[in-house]
Amino acid sequence: MKKILFLTFLSFLVSNSEAQIVSTVAGGNGIGTAANQLSHPSFIWVDSIGNIYVADAGNNRIQRFPPHSDSSTNGVTIAGGNGQGNAPNQLYDPQGIFTVRMTLYM
Repeated sequence: MKKILFLTFLSFLVSNSEAQIVSTVAGGNGIGTAANQLSHPSFIWVDSIGNIYVADAGNNRIQRFPPHSDSSTNGVTIAGGNGQGNAPNQLYDPQGIFTVRMTLYM
């Protein structure tokens, strides 16, 4: 079964077998700033326990969604989200993220 994870403007194919399943795992509620919305997501990372991290470039934030999320799941802003800028609580158009041993790199 092949599994496609759909993320507002991004889609990812995970090969499991021959069938295909399309699932919205983050966003999917229109473009916006709410916890269950995204605006121009630029990158996704899934850590070893299944948390989904999204670089939400349009909202200048990093959102984390728990494992087994769907379109109704609210993400948690873990970086940025306070407008564009270079202050410690701001990001400017985040484009990439990954985690190593529970440390997030952007």
